[in-house]
Formats: sequence, structure tokens, C-alpha cells
Amino acid sequence: MILRFDRTWLFAYSASSYGFIDPWVYFGYFLDLTQHLRTFKGAYFTTRLSWILPGAAVYHAFPPLVAPYVLHVSLFYAATVSLYLILKHTVSTRAAVLGTLLMGCHAYFLRSMGWDYVDGAGITYMLVTLCALTYTAKSMHPRPWLVAVGTLSALTLYAQLFLIVFSPLALGYYQFARREHRRDPVPAAWKPFAWGFAGVTAILGTFNMVVNGRFLFFVNSMGMAAKLVVNHNPYNDSTFRWLAQATWLVLPMIALLGAIVCLRRRDNPLSIPNAPFALFWQRYLVLSVSIMVFWELIRQPALQLSFYASYLIPASFLALASQTETVLQKLSGRQFLLLSSCVLFISLLLFWIPVKSQLIWELQRYPLLFPILAGIAGVAVIGKRTRHVGLLGVLLLCVSLAMLTAASGTRTWGRPGRADDPAFQEQAFLTIVDSVRAIQELDPKGNLFFWYDGDGKLGRLYRSVASTYGWSYRLQSESFPVVGPKAPPLGRRIVILSEDARGDLEKAEQSLHKLGLAAQMVTQRTIHEGPFNWSMTEVEITLQTVPSDPSPGNGP
Repeated sequence: MILRFDRTWLFAYSASSYGFIDPWVYFGYFLDLTQHLRTFKGAYFTTRLSWILPGAAVYHAFPPLVAPYVLHVSLFYAATVSLYLILKHTVSTRAAVLGTLLMGCHAYFLRSMGWDYVDGAGITYMLVTLCALTYTAKSMHPRPWLVAVGTLSALTLYAQLFLIVFSPLALGYYQFARREHRRDPVPAAWKPFAWGFAGVTAILGTFNMVVNGRFLFFVNSMGMAAKLVVNHNPYNDSTFRWLAQATWLVLPMIALLGAIVCLRRRDNPLSIPNAPFALFWQRYLVLSVSIMVFWELIRQPALQLSFYASYLIPASFLALASQTETVLQKLSGRQFLLLSSCVLFISLLLFWIPVKSQLIWELQRYPLLFPILAGIAGVAVIGKRTRHVGLLGVLLLCVSLAMLTAASGTRTWGRPGRADDPAFQEQAFLTIVDSVRAIQELDPKGNLFFWYDGDGKLGRLYRSVASTYGWSYRLQSESFPVVGPKAPPLGRRIVILSEDARGDLEKAEQSLHKLGLAAQMVTQRTIHEGPFNWSMTEVEITLQTVPSDPSPGNGP
């Protein structure tokens, strides 16, 4: 249903003015898997095989414009169904329905599910793993489920090694749920888990060894993680100025406040049938946030970057849905159906309102103020014993998340005049696909370098193309016609991305001549989709030919 109202979450980053790098890095693997694994085998993103391989399989099986729907809608449903099943078996079906509706329409959930960066896969694997743990805890014969949990845990960590920080919470959940379901301890439970984990490791390692000769494919990721911890992350901002725009923290903050209120009013939550689980999910969120704060305090930007803070989304909705159970259990079937319809209507309403409307403009002016006020008011009154006051709290919570989506959703990523035009975004996406295919033909080994004006009209799209080949690994310069900090060596082949092929080739030659170099044109391609039109000029760096002085003639 969400696609009926908004498709921008699948393609907004294509035509965005933000100039994203990371999602396009993985997109390059999706289109050219084996060669990228060989060419960039020393890069840490090559290790994330549990995300790269499914993406490559989908793009191999479907056309470029169909594949994003198949891949990302599959993630969307895997994550939302897992959340539903976890809440259904631990809290109630009603809490599961409400939590799924709220998460399925949440701006940052859709953002993570829609682009090709690894956080969408990480969130999905986290939720699917928790879902498998839920069934493991209930099962009288848990060993097959423990194998599944080991398999899913491996897929989670090989998609994003950072998620290992939440593994103690997952283990604690299993132990708690097993005890609550009055199941006997499983002797040597680690063995079936280890078999599942080792099986995934062996399969991925064997595949990687066949392609690029490395069985221990995950080593580079571990090395990069250790380097960031020891040397501090270069993207860390110690000034805290980033908090003024951190709309991605609104959801965890509201859920955390609600969790604190819920834990302080334990007498009220304890009146619901599955109170121990409802309270457990509050503690789970508190501990999840504490882990992220810890990393922030040691100068790792776990909360500064939206695509890391997004890993709090599962815990936030597990906690919020559990908080609403005190209200939901008091409703009749018709009343709950009416409430669910209202929640769905409010959540989808702001997708339907034009992005240029005065309401959306006002919400974007104050992206933190209105969602925070409504959310705090909502969680403050949800736990009240009066049913109608609690219902108001649920609706205020829904309004808060809807306003946050309106202010920070992917519809706001577009260029002026095209913010809510999916066709424009799809055309931008196809130009990048066409460019990558052209590069594959020009140099199947992926050794071409990129030279373009990153500040020009199409600069962000040029950056996307360069990012499919690792960006910094194959970047000559983003300041065309400036050559960059290092002169290119002789024999290097460079692709110049530009709208004026002939004029920009002359500018490139002028810049190279100052260094005693020249550009010999190899070939030229034109990329054209809808309003996008540019040239790809491949040149080879050679020495500048200095004409010799003519010999003096004999005088008369």
C-alpha cells in the first residue's frame, strides 16, 4: 500500500542533491559482482557478502528498474513480518498490528529499506534473528531453530560487523523468553548455533575464495573496525552541533522516554497478560540506547550518523508497541479496528499531501519541534488508566511519527521542482545503470579512473557513477578541470564525465599540459535518459609531445 502513495523511498537517493557515496558502492557489486570482488578484494565493503550476494542475484534475475522493487520490498516485508511475529508471540496480536503499521510508514525505516546501503539489510537480519529466537524459546525441540539462529546471526554480522554490539541483548532475550515459556534449558545449545554460524561462514568463504582467492573474507572488515576504534572515526563531530538536525533520533528518544515512564509505572503494565515481555522490551531499548551512547562517548559516531542510529529502529518499535498494550487490551474488536484504521490513515495522509503544500513546508521548517512535542505528550498519557486518555496518547504518537515522516521522508530529498516525481528519480537511476554498463564494456577489470566537476549541475550523479567503483579507489578529481592533488601516472585511463565533451576535453588537455602530460582520446559514449544527458570520454595519459625547433636555413 505504501508504494501507492510514495515510491520515492526506492529511488530518491538517485537524484538527491546530497551526493551519497556508500549505497552506490554496493550497487556497483550488484551489477558486476565477480569482477568487483576481484578488483576491490582489499576493501572492507567487499566483506559484506550477506548483503552483496542477494543484491547481485536480484539484479541478475530482473531488469534494472524491476530489481529495486524486488530487493527492497522483500526487505520491507521480511522486517515488518518479523516485527509482527515477535510482538504477537511476546505481547499480543493487537500490539503486533499497531507496531507493524507504525514502523512500516516510518520515514527512517523506509529510508533504510529503500537504498542500497547496508543498514536496511542489517535491520532486517536483526529482526529476523529475533523472530527466530522467539520461536526457539517457545519450541519443545529447539535445536533446528538454534541452527537457524546461528545461520541468521552469521548473515547479520557479515552484513554489518558493528551489530555484534547487540549480540548480548539477543542472548539475554533468548534466556529470558525460554524461562518465561517454562522450557527446560537446552544442553550444549551452542553446538547447533555454531553449526549454523560455521555453515554460513564456510559457504561465503568458499565462494569468495573461488572468486578472489581469499577464504577469510571477513578479515578486512575486522581490521577496519579495529582501526576506527583505535584511531577514532574521522567522521566524528565532537561539537554536538549535529544534534540540531538529528531528526533520526526523534523516534528512539520518544520510545526511550516512554520506556522510562513504563518502567516507573510498573503496576499499570503488570495488569496486562504478557507484562514480563512488555517490560522486557522496555529494558531492551534502554540497554540498546546505552550501547549506542557508549560508542558515542568513545568518539565513534554511532548516533551522529542516521544509518547507524537506524539500528535502534527495531528496539524502538518493540518498546513502543508494548507500551500501547495497556490501552489496546481495553478495546473491543470494533474499537481496535477503528483505531487501526485511524493510525493507518494518519500515517499515510502526509504521503498523500503534496510536498509543496504549506503544511509540509511548516513541518520541514521545524522538523524536530512538532514531532517531539506530540510524541512526548503521547507516551506520557498512554499509560493512564483512563481508556479515552490512553487512546489519545496512541493517536498523538501516530501523529508525531507522521509529522516526522513528512519533515524527513525521502520526498524531501529531490531537487527543487522534482521532489515528489518518482519518474525523474527513476530516470536518474537508469542513467547510472547505463554508465556502469558502459564502463564494464570500456574496461571489464574496473581500473578506469573518474574525472568530473562535483559542484556542477550533474555533479552528484557523476559522484554516484564514480562511487560504483569505490569512489576514492578510482577518483582522479572532483574539481574538473583541476587534475587533483596527484598527477596521473603515464598509461592511466580516465573517464571524463561532462555535458560538453569537446570543450571539456580541451580543458583537460590544458590542465595536463601544465604538468607535461597529454590526454589521448580512446573512445566516447553518450548517456541519455529523460532529462539527463552527458558524455563519457575515455582518455589515456601520455607524455606531452614537444615540437622540435626547425633547423636554421642557410643564409643567402
